[in-house]
Order: sequence, then structure tokens, then C-alpha cells
Amino acid sequence: MASCAECKHELDDDAVFCSNCGSPVQKDTTDNQASPKTQASPTNGQTPPTPKKRLTKLQLFAISALCTAAIACAIIALVVWPTLQKPTQPSSSAASSPQNAPSATEKESSSTAQDAPKEKAESDLSTIAKAYAAMLDDAPSYFADEWFGQRPDGEYQYTLAEMSGDDIPELLLSVHYSNIGSHKSGGMRIIPFIYDKDAGAPREVKKDAYELFSEPWSEIGAAKDGHALISSYRENGTNYKYERITAEGTNLKNAEVSKDQAELTPLEMVPVADRSPLSKLDSNAKSDSQPKQTEQPKQTEQDVEAARRTKIRENAKASGKQVFEGTLRILSGEEVSAIDGTPINANGSSVAAQWRNSTYAYLMFDQPTTVDNVAYDTGSVSRDVDHICIGMNEGSRSNIGDWPNYDGQRVCVACTGFSQSDGVSLVTCPFVFGNQTAELLYAEGANNSGE
Repeated sequence: MASCAECKHELDDDAVFCSNCGSPVQKDTTDNQASPKTQASPTNGQTPPTPKKRLTKLQLFAISALCTAAIACAIIALVVWPTLQKPTQPSSSAASSPQNAPSATEKESSSTAQDAPKEKAESDLSTIAKAYAAMLDDAPSYFADEWFGQRPDGEYQYTLAEMSGDDIPELLLSVHYSNIGSHKSGGMRIIPFIYDKDAGAPREVKKDAYELFSEPWSEIGAAKDGHALISSYRENGTNYKYERITAEGTNLKNAEVSKDQAELTPLEMVPVADRSPLSKLDSNAKSDSQPKQTEQPKQTEQDVEAARRTKIRENAKASGKQVFEGTLRILSGEEVSAIDGTPINANGSSVAAQWRNSTYAYLMFDQPTTVDNVAYDTGSVSRDVDHICIGMNEGSRSNIGDWPNYDGQRVCVACTGFSQSDGVSLVTCPFVFGNQTAELLYAEGANNSGE
């Protein structure tokens, strides 16, 4: 096979031009010894093909460098650059792009807006605490020197209790009032105050002809839900009523409730000089040792009842009365004669018949008990006795009242004084008569007996 004279490329037998370099094919002829140029002229009308151009090594290196640079720029644009543009990690998918991220100014503004209500609430409570403290400094001025025949005679005290449903406790200011003259009642008078935001000062919460007054036969405490007061009091004899007391504006509202709805926690009064209960209202106070009333440990019914009875006894003693507990027995004249050792016929048959038909209410003590203020001749004495007579139905001496209803029950009574036997009565133990009184504080097993 022939080959190209110029590039040595193998040629087809009928090739006129080299398919590789385009040079005309030289063929051997005997008739015509033409020069290469003459032979290179196109024949038969064919156009010689354009020879292929080869890239130099420099050109190939330049193209490779450009491609490498382009790939590097693409990687930076797609991966590195977005990472450099994100200052913080977005908190949600809604903030996935850099332009959605909040600025430092926006964050500070948002934080301030969220903290504003809390700061304002703390400021309000601090203001209220200071206003209440100012009232405690002048506590006596809020109580009359004489009130319904009684006068204040004890230590001024206070506590905090929520009554209006706004979670801001009201101030309850109290003092004990004692009897004047023949007025027989006495106890703790309580004046509630609510902070009037419009006036910027505490206001007394009151209702016409309605007062908060805790007596030996009544009690006021905080409601179980922590948003009202509960008052229990003896209305007639041994019948008790229960009321829920709330504050609406500067008015007291009271509604009668059932015994089941009247569960209460006794109020924990402290002297006005003790400001620890106010510390929980003041946002600047360091001590918060005084727990909220609604956060007190859960008390059992027995705990609540024991605390209530203790409070009743303390109130009675504070009013100057003597308090006794024991078993009440309703006795006939012959039973009294056997107990006290007085012969039933000592003063003749007529008196003996009267004594036999009489009835006596005896309070039997578990152990000898000291009884004070026993009238004797022109003075009074103290006696240690096993029992006392708190009522009788003996001729003209009739003050036995409702005591027969409690025969055989454990009772607690408060007495104002006692008389000594003058030989006219079968009774030789201290007994209550005349202006002296014996009041039932509570009884075991009796319906509505102070519970």
C-alpha cells in the first residue's frame, strides 16, 4: 500500500490527497514526469481537505488552569460563602435564611417588652407592701376607743389574706376588745384593707352593719381556695352558720355556705412590729421565709379542728373567762347528795322534797382542777375541785338552759365566775349563778357544736 510522502500516512489506492496532512499523492508514471507542484494541482474537480490543527502544550496548560479556577469559584459560592454570612443559628425553619435573623437591637427590644409586665407587677407589690407597712405604724388610729360597749385592750396584730380574687392579699388588722359594764361579749375585731390602685392607697373594706368579729363562739379563717374568708358562728344556742366573705372594691360581700364548703385555715396573726409577712410582697426583700398561706403544708381535718379549738380557748381566756373541759352529767338531787356529801334532808322535809325534784348540770373533771374567782363572803377564793356545777333547776335558781342536751358528752365551757354554797343549796362545789355565766365553746359528738 502506498504511503504519503510528507507524513508517511497510509493511503488508499485511489487517493489523490493524503487524508491526514492534505498533501497531494505522488504516483509513478512513465509518460509524465511532472513536478510535485504540478501533480499537487486538484484533479477531477476535488478540493483538498483542510489539514487538522494541533494544540500546543502551552495552550493545553492554560485551558486546564482556567477550568480548575472555575471549579474552585463554584465550590466557594455554593458552600463556603453562605456559611460565612450566617452570624447565628436560626431558632426555627421560619428564620432559615440570613435576612430573617433578628438583629441585636430587635432582640433587646423584644426582651424588654417581655420583662416589662413582670417588672411592673413587682413594682406594684413593692408599693403595696410599703403602704401596708405605713398603716401598721399607726394601727391604733383605725380602732375606736369604744365600740359597741367594748374597748381595745390587747396587742395590735395583723395578717395577709386574699379576698378579692386578684392574687394580691388584703391586710387584716385586728385587736382584742374587752367587755364594758354588763356587756358580755368580747373577742377579736378584724378590719380588712384593700389596696385601691386608683387612689394609690389602702382603703377599709366594710359593709353597713357588718363587722368581722371573732368571738369564743365564732371563728374567722382563710378559705381553702385562698380567695376568701370563712366565718363560722353560733346563731342560736348550738346552731352554727357559715359564711364566705369576699371583697368587691371596698365593700364586703358575705354569702351563706354549707358546712362542707366552710373548710378554713385559722388566721395566723402576728404583732404589727413583725414585718416578715410583708416581705413576700416586696420585690427588693431578701427574706422570703414567710410562706404564702396557700402554700402551707396540707393539714388533716384533725389538725384543722385542733387548731380551731385551741384558738377558741385562747380567745375565751383573752376575754377574762376561765375555760374548763370535762364530761357533762345531768344529775338528780339524790345523785348530787351522794357526790357532794350533803344530806338531802338537812334543812327539813320541804327543802328535801325540793332538792329531790331538782336537776343539776355537773362538769366532771378528769383530775383535780383549780377554779378561780369563787365568791366567798366579801371576797373571792380559789379552790381545787373534781367538778363544778354550771347550771341547775332548783326552785327559784333556774339556769340549766340547754345543758341536758349534752348529757354524757365531752364539752368545753367558758365561765365568768362562781358562787360558793351558802347552805341554801344542796350543791357544795363552785357553781354558776346570777350574773355569772357558763358558755359552751364546743362539744364532742354534738351536731353543729362549734365545728
